[in-house]
Amino acid sequence: MAAAGSLQNLLKLGTKIVGVGRNYAAHAKELGNAVPKEPVLFLKPTSSYLENGGTIEVPHPLNSLDYEVELAVVIGKTARDVPENTAMNYVGGYALALDMTAREIQSVAKSAGLPWTVAKGQDTFTPISSVALHKVLAL
Repeated sequence: MAAAGSLQNLLKLGTKIVGVGRNYAAHAKELGNAVPKEPVLFLKPTSSYLENGGTIEVPHPLNSLDYEVELAVVIGKTARDVPENTAMNYVGGYALALDMTAREIQSVAKSAGLPWTVAKGQDTFTPISSVALHKVLAL
């Protein structure tokens, strides 16, 4: 398990942000999207992190900015091809995050079949709280 200090330094040490999209059927329908059989995964750059209490910077000339509150699951050690039955051994902690989306950029990207990264990965588009350690929560 990663040391508590390294989890609290997530903004400096984090290597990637993996988002899960269209996993809420009602929200997918609300946006006029088909509900996939499997959730859609997308990446956000770590430059989109914003420390708790920071100010979200809205790039000009964006007009349509949406957000969703997310439970961030912080992976506390290197993992790859982890079996489901041992997955929780890799969870270092949890945080609250906002997933900001520039909808007009996302709409253009989606219609062209392009990734959502530019719509979700702007600097400051992932405000995140401090990390609550998994072992302290005893889940």
